[in-house]
Amino acid sequence: MSAGPNLHQPDALLRVTGYSGNGGPNIAYIGAAVLAFLGISTLVWFRDRLAWVLVAVGLSSWLFSLGTASTWMPWRLFEHAPLVGQIAPGRFCAVTAFAAALLLALSADRWWRVAVRHYKRRAEQHASHATRSLRITGAFLSAVTVTTLIPLGAAYSYPFVINDKAMPPWFHLVAPRLVPGTVVLTYPYPGTFEQQAMAWQAIDGMRFRIVGGWGIVPGRDGRHSEAVSPFRGTISVLDTLSDTGIAPLPSASSSTVREVRRSLHDWGVQVVVVPMAQQGRDPAYAAGFFTAVLGRLPRIQAHAWVWYGLGTHPPVSVNPRALFSCTSPKAAKDTVAQCVLDASQPTNSPTP
Repeated sequence: MSAGPNLHQPDALLRVTGYSGNGGPNIAYIGAAVLAFLGISTLVWFRDRLAWVLVAVGLSSWLFSLGTASTWMPWRLFEHAPLVGQIAPGRFCAVTAFAAALLLALSADRWWRVAVRHYKRRAEQHASHATRSLRITGAFLSAVTVTTLIPLGAAYSYPFVINDKAMPPWFHLVAPRLVPGTVVLTYPYPGTFEQQAMAWQAIDGMRFRIVGGWGIVPGRDGRHSEAVSPFRGTISVLDTLSDTGIAPLPSASSSTVREVRRSLHDWGVQVVVVPMAQQGRDPAYAAGFFTAVLGRLPRIQAHAWVWYGLGTHPPVSVNPRALFSCTSPKAAKDTVAQCVLDASQPTNSPTP
């Protein structure tokens, strides 16, 4: 029944996921007007089996969507079941909304049938008057049905906010000339919240392969999804490096850069590219971090820091304060990598 608080104010969680508009209603919100209309409409469809199937589906999916917050909630019967237990309870809200939409359409249809039957009886005596009245009734019924959706529509803020970020020049000018199948590690890393690189890859005709990508897959524990059991190691480092979240940026410590370098080798990465345009969390910091991981200077190409091949230089570690200083907004972009190397220390790690 409740649309939730702060409907017409920016939502911090949505902002993290990339949407800067107002929050809007809860995903399960249907509106009191719709529910009232459906309740009244039981007068015209209480003998309709299809209607009761929709009621059963809508109510059961709504109960499942409540999850396991209380002991009486039915999802507790399925949360540990193989395969079924992988479903996020909140996803059932979509089924509830769909069932309500179908029931709303069915209710309007049944009211229309009642009106048609009524005016058919009157048409035997006053045909023209009955036809005109039926048209008026149809218009009125349509208006009532649409009116029930007004509270739901009013819970949103219009127009919806759209942010249009241009594709970085490197992906427009250089990526199409790569050897087909080249493995590219892009920044931002295409993970949970930053999937731009997947669009750039598609625009370039899927000519190159990218590391990462968004999908609903088993997480670290091999049972729950990545959202419930997030990955650690290099994937976590790349996510944190790219996502605009509250977690601190990864440091270029000896253990971290060695782990990332080893992962890049295992994944067969052939190109690392960090566009200078504002994409992701902090492109300059990312460029400094990858400089430490690869232990050498990048090529400045098409307004991007680019490393071709992993090379033979071992990774280097960098003091956190020095890394932040080299990549601060005041630092020139073409000096970031050299500054990082000048402040670095060897990791004494063999090159993978």
